[in-house]
Amino acid sequence: MDEDISYEHQPVLPLPKFRERVVEQLKLNFAHNNIEVDEFERRVSLAHESDDRQVLGNLIRDLPVLRDEENQECSSSVAWNNGRVKRDDTMLALLSGVERRGPWSPARNTKILALMGGVDLDFTNAKFPPGTTEIEIVCLLGGVEMVVPEGVNVDISGIPLIGGFENKMEYDYYPDGPTLKIRGFALLGGVEVRPPRKRKRSDRHRKRRRGHGRIE
Repeated sequence: MDEDISYEHQPVLPLPKFRERVVEQLKLNFAHNNIEVDEFERRVSLAHESDDRQVLGNLIRDLPVLRDEENQECSSSVAWNNGRVKRDDTMLALLSGVERRGPWSPARNTKILALMGGVDLDFTNAKFPPGTTEIEIVCLLGGVEMVVPEGVNVDISGIPLIGGFENKMEYDYYPDGPTLKIRGFALLGGVEVRPPRKRKRSDRHRKRRRGHGRIE
């Protein structure tokens, strides 16, 4: 079955951005000879005229989701779990810390309780199940930090009371990428989602450069 850009598990894009994605898909499908020129022009015209998300989504519902080379490179960096996926998982940080990093496999649904503790989840090398991975968070006097690589859709919302939910990801949409759906509550605590930090040159490399530039 073809994917649909308007699936409810995907993050809700602002209308202009959503229209842009629809037009992009129409152009890619026209370039791959999936639609004739008359039908392509008709759909593009409707896309520019309509402010109805359902109408826009229907314009590409019957077409395969295609990606250009640049976006394909981004999505290929995401690791997939094509085997058995754990249905539920629970992470409990009571006056302590919980950490996941390296090549690990998130469950389909994860519940997190951080009570005066911290949870660090690094998804950089995680193996995602297809579709949506859901995370429910209750954060009380604690913190939850998630590192998410490019190519993963992030859909985050929560109720902060003297706390916060912060999404530091660059806002983008990957039609064939997995979705990380984050919901929760934070009281005197915080939830942060950010991209991986850029690697810094090693101290050894910096010392070598300084040595080459030294005059004695």
